[in-house]
Amino acid sequence: MPEPEVLLGQTIAGRYVLASYLGSGQFGHVYAADEHSLGDVVGQVAIKLLRPSDEASTDAVLREAAALAKLAHPHILGYRTSGTVEDGLAADAVYIAMELASETLADRMRGPRAMHREEVREVALNMASALTYLAERGLVHRDVKPANILRVEHAWKLGDFGLIRGLEGSRLERSGRKGTPAYMAPEALLGAVEPSVDVWALGAVVQECLTGDLPYSTATSEMEYISAILSTPPRLSPDLTEPFATIVRGCLVKDPRERWTAHRVLQELSSGPKPQTKPAHPPQTARAGDAWVNPNDDAEMVYVPAGEFIMGSDDGSSDTVPSRTVYLDGFWMYRCPVTVAQYRRFCSETRRGMPEAPPWGWKDDHPIVNVTWHDAKAYAEWAGVGLPTEAQWEKAARGTDGRRWPWGDTFDALRAACSVGDLRASTAPVGTIPAGASPYGCLDMAGNVREWCADWYDAGYYAKAPNWNPKGPAGGIRRVMRGGSWGGNFPNYLLGSYRVGGAPGHGARGGGFRCASGGM
Repeated sequence: MPEPEVLLGQTIAGRYVLASYLGSGQFGHVYAADEHSLGDVVGQVAIKLLRPSDEASTDAVLREAAALAKLAHPHILGYRTSGTVEDGLAADAVYIAMELASETLADRMRGPRAMHREEVREVALNMASALTYLAERGLVHRDVKPANILRVEHAWKLGDFGLIRGLEGSRLERSGRKGTPAYMAPEALLGAVEPSVDVWALGAVVQECLTGDLPYSTATSEMEYISAILSTPPRLSPDLTEPFATIVRGCLVKDPRERWTAHRVLQELSSGPKPQTKPAHPPQTARAGDAWVNPNDDAEMVYVPAGEFIMGSDDGSSDTVPSRTVYLDGFWMYRCPVTVAQYRRFCSETRRGMPEAPPWGWKDDHPIVNVTWHDAKAYAEWAGVGLPTEAQWEKAARGTDGRRWPWGDTFDALRAACSVGDLRASTAPVGTIPAGASPYGCLDMAGNVREWCADWYDAGYYAKAPNWNPKGPAGGIRRVMRGGSWGGNFPNYLLGSYRVGGAPGHGARGGGFRCASGGM
């Protein structure tokens, strides 16, 4: 392709006249062009002009054009058209016409004025919105960085989709290391393609905007960046203030299963000032099974008295540990799982978004599902209570006699909202199977939804048990879930001692939670 300036004045596709040279990209040049219609200039666009040198780069260009054509979002650079130049000095080159930006974020960061908090908040909010949109469509940008974030009028938009990839179901697509090392997540350096890599990059961009520091700013070469990212923790600038410190910390978690999602960043930035926690004050003295209503969310709680109980199981299940006697102080437990209506009220008061609806839709009297552990913890704090420890959960479900299920030692599928013998299609209204009550009157502790607990699955009390095996990498990367779910199709999945681990940053249509107070 000729030198960039030589092409000024050339007409592309019979309507775009190249007016000024803006810079070079991965495979070609970018111009500002006047758009002509019926002899008049009707506007300006950006023209990316590329002449791929081989089959691989041609595929990348075509992929970018195809991706852009399908995207429509206020914070993604708008696509106009694309094609092949048929004549002139640029003949046979590929062109992509898109919105014309006034500057890149990289330009703004090099400007004479430091970026102020509200300006950075706008960048982060716009990018979190764009990345949430991409993730919902199974797309990963893979090169989020200041040079690819552009201002168009009063909005920041994500551009340069040459590295975009889709996800093949739940399997990570592997396509080799792509991107800019200073903004690449550890798993991206190993070739992973998943939305978490874009969230890491967003955290790095936010920190750089506010402080000028990247998470690995001491690295001076690509190899040093790669080595540092893979082997050392990211450096969070001490100059970060809230809410940015929390956001950057959530984005720069090295384990992608623990890392925030773009949607969570969006929620954090979209919510106003957090309401003050309203501590729940249940009675200090009570008897087993006494009830009290939490005024913060109208949830009924039942009392579980202090004392010893048998925790664990000796039935040989690989998902339990040997039984032992455990002492707990008295505590209050929600009688039922938190409902959709209760969680919706929490979202309304905290300006938090509802999770993705399950296939059966939101039904107010059903348990909330698709909530992460972080969502459950935030709800509990709002309601003035907490998540139960798994020891509290198990005692509330089984009582003190070591029974296998909340109602006794003989399994009965009619006492639980489950799929044993009859496949269910959804959750059930909470508290509608009184025959499945626990010794303290708790309901739905076998089936309906698995429930988040406060404990790490890979550490804590159970890690001390003889021959304990968490069936996964150790180090505290999962949180405990208890109680089975509506999809549980085997009685052992509904045992009061049955436990599984869940990635705290991910929700599931079979997962919900209930809260507890006291005895922590």
